[in-house]
Amino acid sequence: MFENVVVGVTESGTSNVAVERAMKLTEASGGMLHLVAAFDAHRPPPPAMPEEFRYTIGSMDPVDVLLNKVEAKARAAAIRVTKHAVLADPVEALTRIAEHQHADVIVVGDSSAHGVHRSTVSDDLLRKANCAVLVV
Repeated sequence: MFENVVVGVTESGTSNVAVERAMKLTEASGGMLHLVAAFDAHRPPPPAMPEEFRYTIGSMDPVDVLLNKVEAKARAAAIRVTKHAVLADPVEALTRIAEHQHADVIVVGDSSAHGVHRSTVSDDLLRKANCAVLVV
């Protein structure tokens, strides 16, 4: 049913809900879970990290730390998983990975209160994605 499930990963609580839902979908289908974290190249370096080393020590980067944490959780549940850290805005990152991986569904959290108004990311995904989008 869901051979490829793409999920947006951030530090937010709604992202955690999206990851849980994506893991359940992937676990039920036996498919592949694609964790996608979008990041900006102009963000500040990690604390105590000299500017010239900002991109050379990947394991120190907060994006990698976040993706590794979520990956470990998926692997502990025996879910096949892969990580994608993408230098792009969230909508572009998610749609690009979904297209390249032939995703069946993109799962994202919605930062709005109680689903009354969807966030810009979820609204844009609903318009731009070439596959189903599940907003949780």
